[in-house]
Amino acid sequence: MAIIEVATNLNTVYTIYGSIINNLKNYLIILLKMSDNFDFGKLRLFNKIFGLDIAKASAAYTVERDLIDNIKIPAKLINRENKGNYNTSRTNQNESDQIESDQPRIMEINRWKNIVQFKFNLCLNLCFEPITLTDGDPIQISDGILRVNDQVHFMINTDSISLYNGTENVRSDKIKISKDGIIIDSTVRTESRIFGTGERAMNLNLKGHKVNLWNRDADGAYSQGKDPLYITVPFYIDYTKNFFYGILFNNSSKGFFEFGTDKVHHEFSEGSCDFFFIFGSSMEDLFSQLHELIGKPYLPPKWAFGFHQSKYSYKSTSEVEGVFEGFMKNDIPISAIHLDIDYMKGYKVFTINENFKDLKRLSDKMHEAGAHIVAILDPGVKYELGYDIFNEGFENGYFVKDPLGNIIKGPVWPGFSSFPDFTNEKVREWWASHYSFFIDNGIEGVWHDMNEPALFVIWGDNTLPQNAVHSIGFHRTAHNLYGYFMAMAGHEGLRRNGLKRQFLLSRSGWLGINSYSFVWTGDITSSWKSLKITIPMLLNLSLSGIGLAGSDVGGFAGSPSKELYLRWLALGAVSPFFRVHSSNHSKEREPWMFDKESLEAAKKIIKFRYTIIPYIYSLAYEYSTEGIPLMRPRFWYEPDNFNETSFYLGRSLLVFPILKKTKGKMKIELPPGEWYDLMNEEIVSGSIERVARYEYIPLFQRQGSIIPIQDSDLIFNFVPGNNCNFLYYDEDEESQDRWIKIEFSCTTNNNSIEISWKYDGSYTEKYKTLKFRICTGKGSIIREERIESSKLVLEI
Repeated sequence: MAIIEVATNLNTVYTIYGSIINNLKNYLIILLKMSDNFDFGKLRLFNKIFGLDIAKASAAYTVERDLIDNIKIPAKLINRENKGNYNTSRTNQNESDQIESDQPRIMEINRWKNIVQFKFNLCLNLCFEPITLTDGDPIQISDGILRVNDQVHFMINTDSISLYNGTENVRSDKIKISKDGIIIDSTVRTESRIFGTGERAMNLNLKGHKVNLWNRDADGAYSQGKDPLYITVPFYIDYTKNFFYGILFNNSSKGFFEFGTDKVHHEFSEGSCDFFFIFGSSMEDLFSQLHELIGKPYLPPKWAFGFHQSKYSYKSTSEVEGVFEGFMKNDIPISAIHLDIDYMKGYKVFTINENFKDLKRLSDKMHEAGAHIVAILDPGVKYELGYDIFNEGFENGYFVKDPLGNIIKGPVWPGFSSFPDFTNEKVREWWASHYSFFIDNGIEGVWHDMNEPALFVIWGDNTLPQNAVHSIGFHRTAHNLYGYFMAMAGHEGLRRNGLKRQFLLSRSGWLGINSYSFVWTGDITSSWKSLKITIPMLLNLSLSGIGLAGSDVGGFAGSPSKELYLRWLALGAVSPFFRVHSSNHSKEREPWMFDKESLEAAKKIIKFRYTIIPYIYSLAYEYSTEGIPLMRPRFWYEPDNFNETSFYLGRSLLVFPILKKTKGKMKIELPPGEWYDLMNEEIVSGSIERVARYEYIPLFQRQGSIIPIQDSDLIFNFVPGNNCNFLYYDEDEESQDRWIKIEFSCTTNNNSIEISWKYDGSYTEKYKTLKFRICTGKGSIIREERIESSKLVLEI
């Protein structure tokens, strides 16, 4: 089947205009032809920021992109072959109920555990499906009823589905598929709340919002309400404390969800009508099953969870070395320093300029102190004959093309550039083969940026034309997957170069991106509102199956005040990913760049992060094996609490970040039970007051929990109570085969508490003796036991 069909006359029109656009001497002709729509103010801004050549290229590309988009590709409704997993016959169905073959009807139903997949017989233009369910249980349907368990069942019609919990109709979906797109109109419960859908600068509950499914660069800065952003995900959770479920749409094309009070409108521009309902007895159960579908998250190196320092942009090895020495001089731990685009030669990928020629020497020096170098990598390959990366891609046909088979060029940092088609496995293999460049130069982590992909434009959408052609179809289908597939290539590139565990950071992504990479929330502005919206952003990412995430501490665009910087630093210290990053227009943001008071507070905050890395790394291991995210909303454990200014880090820690200018004391309302204030080292409960010192992080350990704390020694902090189950994980960062797991549990009798454990693995020399801190209202005591003893009994 041909992917595209283009009318001959439109070919002619495009060829004529293409010849004009490709000749920048005729730039003024383009401006005159497009003067009605042209934004001259934006062109002047481009001249100022990027330079005249990039501004001209942006103008030319914008026109070319619009012309390619205007090539009319005939929409095709495609009947898919019925695999026979579902028979639509029903005992109460008569002849008049039969539908025509060009109308939507359920073609296939699959089930695996508590996941039910519905697949319809029609798709638009191409039936590409990113997610497959290979292992399915037998489907049992009687009189149009499919039972999930004793309570939950579906009523199935030919073009609609209704979900019931007992006798309550909790959801109904009506499907329409035509050449205009795929439309699903749904009714949901008025009282339910909606979470997920990826990266949203919105409230935690998405009801009342329209969310666009189209990954988009924020053009250098964004604030609350900006949509869409870099990571959009067609998955959400419909939640009440009595019944919740997830729904995942197996469609990567351009679309949107509009969440009303009791209705949801879904649209996709093309692709399959194929979706999964995911049920769970708990949130943990639901997310474990989600990751069975989209892939388990990967386990990064332990150093990835330390403190990262970055800015746009360090200009030389000597500048980076000065920053590193500043951390050493001020006794501040540092795990990574990031290089932005100025380390490259003319912004060309897989190159390094003269100012960084001794980078390997600096890397070796930093490595001795446990610090690492991370370098940025964009997907755009400069369109330049003689440049080896471009030549390889050009000769092998690895770049994205227009509908006529020409390589698409778009302006980014190097000027006109071409874009690898990462949807093609051969292209990913080629791209991965070049990551030896990083290892050879002492670079141990890679940071993917501009990978929506983003381009410089004067107006309209800042990416490739929607009619651009990839191996899996048009760009409007491949766009949201571009960063995901690039991460797949990058992860493999680092793995094959001998790194035991890989650190990769990606700005864009889709479902399953955490199988290969961390993400961050991009170019957020520096403001108190932005700090506050960061928590629901990170939580909704977690609730979208993307739990390895963080933000640019202090905000990317702008210069934070001393207090805003320190409060954001404190939030970063309890986020999965902890990095300071800022734009080239921001003031310097290394910890010593404010004043002595800020330096001391920052030092304490960053050092505190390192004390809880053993806990965070154990949570990351749990995430990689069970799919349970590190950051969890309050309702995860408190079903009626939808607060979005506090959150749980794992099961055991509850965090109340300070999100506004605060002097003197602050009030904190704790859930029932006793809690241990980790920074003030005391047992508290109920409503409390705390002095909001700059270095203070309101962080509380729940009653009945064990967490590892790295002081001068590793100490297992125990707040007495029941159900203190915890799996501790550690590994030797230099050896793939040396690891240890210790599973803790505890029981309480009338006058004693017993902590018991069992362990596995060969990495035991550090753990011959386990040290416990027992935290009670009477203070804390330290107890030690040999690991072989397997239990500790405490009198109370």
